[in-house]
Amino acid sequence: MGIDILKEIHDNFVNYAYEVNSQRAFPSVVDGLKPGQRACLWEFYTKGYTSNKPHVKSAKASGGIIGSWWPHGDTAIYETFARMSQPWINNIPEIDWHGANGSIKGGPEPASARYTEARLSKASEDGFFANIKKDVVNMIPNFSEDDEWPEVLPAIFPRLFVNGSQGIGYTIANSWLPGNLNEFFEKVKQYCKTGDIDYENIYPDFPSGGIIINKDELKEIYLTGKGKAVVRAKTEIDGNSILITELPYQVYVEPLINSIKELVNKEEITGIRDIYNKCDKNNLLIEIECDGAPKVVLNKLFTMTELQKTYNANQYAMITKVPELLNLKQYIGAYVEHNIAY
Repeated sequence: MGIDILKEIHDNFVNYAYEVNSQRAFPSVVDGLKPGQRACLWEFYTKGYTSNKPHVKSAKASGGIIGSWWPHGDTAIYETFARMSQPWINNIPEIDWHGANGSIKGGPEPASARYTEARLSKASEDGFFANIKKDVVNMIPNFSEDDEWPEVLPAIFPRLFVNGSQGIGYTIANSWLPGNLNEFFEKVKQYCKTGDIDYENIYPDFPSGGIIINKDELKEIYLTGKGKAVVRAKTEIDGNSILITELPYQVYVEPLINSIKELVNKEEITGIRDIYNKCDKNNLLIEIECDGAPKVVLNKLFTMTELQKTYNANQYAMITKVPELLNLKQYIGAYVEHNIAY
C-alpha cells in the first residue's frame, strides 16, 4: 500500500504544531498557566511545599516535577519556576524564593538548583488552590498514567492579566503585558453588573517601572487583543549627568551598560565620558557622565539602546484546542465563567 508523502508530512506537522501550541507555548485562558507552569505549582502544592513550611531545595522540586508531571529537562523546569519567583518579571510572584534568583541588576539567571530553595507563595495558595479540595476541576492522567493532576486549576487569580505571559508556538506567538490587579477587578465588577465593559482607565503595569510614552494607543490592546506599549527608562538630568532609576521591562543593568560602552567604543554615540553602576541592594541607579549636552546624549540613547523599548501585545490563549485571540471583555468573560462554574 502506497503512502501519500505530502499528506503524511502535512498530518504530522499539524499534530506536532498542536502539541507545541497547546502543551508548551500557550497558556490556558482560565488559569493563565502553561502546562509546565501548572506542573510546577501542582508539585509544590501536593508535596506540601507551602508558604507556612520551610523552603525546599530547588533540585528536589525539579526532580519531582520531572518524575511525575512534566518530563522535560531539569534546566527548563528549574528556569520555569525560578522565573515565577522573580518580582521584576511578575507583579505578584507565584513562587517564594530563598537564595539567588537573578536580579534586575545582573541578569535573570538564578544560582544552581543545588544552592537555592523555594516554596509556594501565599498568593499562589489563595489564588490557585483555594477550592481544589472540593473536586471542582477535571483531573487527567499524568504522562505515566500512575497519577492524576488538574487539567486546569480553579484559579481566582487572573494570572494572564496581572503577570502576563510570553510564548512562541508554531506559526503564532502570544504576549500578554502585565497589568494592575485593582484595575482588573474594577472591570470585572463592571462586567458582572452590566455584561459589558469600557476600555478607559486600564493600562499595562510593568513591575520594573519605567514610563509609557504612547498612552493614547494603549486602548487598542484591550479592545482588540493586539497593540503595543512603548516604555522609556525613568531618567533625570543632574548637571552633566544622566541618572537612570527605573528600566523598561526585562532590561537588565549590566547588559545595558555593556551595550552603551560598545556604542561609545564604536563612536556611534559621542558625548559620554563614563558610566557608573551605582545600584545597591534596594535601589537602581545608573549614572552616565557626559562631556556634551546630556539631553542630546539621552535622546540618542533612547533611539539606540534598550532605554526605550516597544512591547507588542498579542493576546492569544487556549480556550478549547486551538489558540484564540482575546480582547479584554472576552478574557473577563472566560474568567468570570470559570469562577462561577468552580
